[in-house]
Amino acid sequence: MEALRKLGLSEYLVRVIDDYLRDRFLIYETTMGEMRRKLSGGAAQGSVLGPELWIILYDALLRLNLPTEVILEGFADDVAALILAYSYEDAQRLACLVATEVNAWLKEHGMALAKAKTKVVVLTAQRWFPSPFRVLVVDQHIESGASLRYLGVTIDSKLTFRDQIVSAANKAATAVASLSRLMPNVGGPRSSRRRALMSVSNSIMLYGVEVWGTRGGV
Repeated sequence: MEALRKLGLSEYLVRVIDDYLRDRFLIYETTMGEMRRKLSGGAAQGSVLGPELWIILYDALLRLNLPTEVILEGFADDVAALILAYSYEDAQRLACLVATEVNAWLKEHGMALAKAKTKVVVLTAQRWFPSPFRVLVVDQHIESGASLRYLGVTIDSKLTFRDQIVSAANKAATAVASLSRLMPNVGGPRSSRRRALMSVSNSIMLYGVEVWGTRGGV
């Protein structure tokens, strides 16, 4: 409710949403019969309001008061921190600060930072920068990798996007091969079906092309 008020929503609408989220129960069947459990948090799964309420809440995370060298970007529950640093020490300091602040915000709102899923990649052409880069994420050290996958796009340390192109091509080939096996193998698929296969492969191979296209030569 606090996030809704900060957004400037009228008090009437805040009360309506508060009432909508109150007195909810999960009803389920067990071997002992019907059971019910009171829900104390979260928007109902499948709720029309669910995505909007999540965006309103998560928006506060992206607006954390962080140094100007740090930019937080998010989609659904995935968050990426872009950090600009001119020294190894600054990179470590800023990365640790971001992890600490994000983790504190998540804990305050009943969530937790998935340290096991946290990935780091260093984008630099400077040979003096040590590799791998190690950063303390809350209480766990994480080493940078050669690449990471964010929102379905593989980002490598040199921004060549070669891994992304190879991965997309292999995925498209597998999908087309699977679909082709559903079609008659005598005479090959008709032209309309070939166009459908081409459309599928194009959609897979060109996913995220707005990001990697110029680097990948597309």
